[in-house]
Amino acid sequence: MSSFKTKLLGTILILMLLIFVPFIVLAANEQLQIVSTENGDYLIYVQNLTEEFKYALSTNKDENVATLDFISSVPDDDGNQVVLITNEKYEEIKDENVYIWIENSENQMIINAEQLDFSLAFAKEKMNIVENTTKRILVDTTKTLTSVEDIEGVKTTVTTGAIEITDSKDATYYYMSVKLPADEKYNRLMELSETINQNYNDMDMYSRIQTANEFYNLYNELISNVQWQEVENMTIAQPEDSKNGEQYIVFLRKVEEDMTTLDAQFLTCYEDYNPEFENQERQVSETTKLPITYDSIALIVILAVIAIAIVIVFIRMKKINKKEDK
Repeated sequence: MSSFKTKLLGTILILMLLIFVPFIVLAANEQLQIVSTENGDYLIYVQNLTEEFKYALSTNKDENVATLDFISSVPDDDGNQVVLITNEKYEEIKDENVYIWIENSENQMIINAEQLDFSLAFAKEKMNIVENTTKRILVDTTKTLTSVEDIEGVKTTVTTGAIEITDSKDATYYYMSVKLPADEKYNRLMELSETINQNYNDMDMYSRIQTANEFYNLYNELISNVQWQEVENMTIAQPEDSKNGEQYIVFLRKVEEDMTTLDAQFLTCYEDYNPEFENQERQVSETTKLPITYDSIALIVILAVIAIAIVIVFIRMKKINKKEDK
């Protein structure tokens, strides 16, 4: 093989390593989800690993696997197998680079010397915030509003959807509606909301944490940029130009004394039209004719007799006048 071909092959190999190595590292990082609890413990969930497993920790990345002290996983409150790092253990290792090895029940190495980054831990309280989104401010999303409008000359009853706030009447409420589809981040938030609403209870814990983490970060980013307007009469009507079936994200804010509560709802617009057709009288133009009666016939006969009599008298007078002239 020529020197040129050798150099070319070497260059290609280097480029391939530069391209694919970062993805290999990223894939390894994505196999773990770390949750921090309120008492300072850390729970580590492993992707696609639900049965009991063993793990080992070390501050030496190049530790000989044979010398590692493997520990059995433990169940969390819901029975999911996890790596448990207690608060005391965390205090010992928090200033060190810590690596983890994980073997499944068949002694196959699943994670090999992966560095743990506790700064990426998802707090349990944040997970609770995600799971209670749409529930922190009490509302009725089945509310409808009815109005009567003149549409192209027809009296029409229009019924549209609305959100009625059923929470404390002593608080002040604010909102902002965003029509979907919108910016990519709003669209993604809606997708995550539907996933949580439909599939969350069927997910394994790893997938729940992954979904909740993404939702929480995206939700907080978007709600921090909301331009609030005050809710009137505890009711948020769907936008006037909305159409049946259109979707909106409605961000909510409740202020009561010194406490502020943030929440969101996902509204599907409803619209119904009921025209009321009234009976309209048709005006017909008719020529009015006098009724024909027997009295009118007798009158005509009398007039005819009188006219004949006058003619006869006139003729006789003419004859008399001619005789006198002779």
